[in-house]
Amino acid sequence: WSSASTLPLRATAFADGTLAVIRGSELQIVANDGSIKQSLRAAEELTTYPAIGPDGAVWVASARTLYVAR
Repeated sequence: WSSASTLPLRATAFADGTLAVIRGSELQIVANDGSIKQSLRAAEELTTYPAIGPDGAVWVASARTLYVAR
């Protein structure tokens, strides 16, 4: 799987190989085959790497807001 982007990408992997990918203001949960399982678009650029909690929740932040995707 690969993804061309003019924006910086930040990613963290789940144990099963699924990726949580930040691209600008969007968080994407990407399956092993490259299909997007879930996405979240924030109002501003997301500035952190995705953090995956023990319950599978994904935490990301912008300069002003903390987001969680469950």
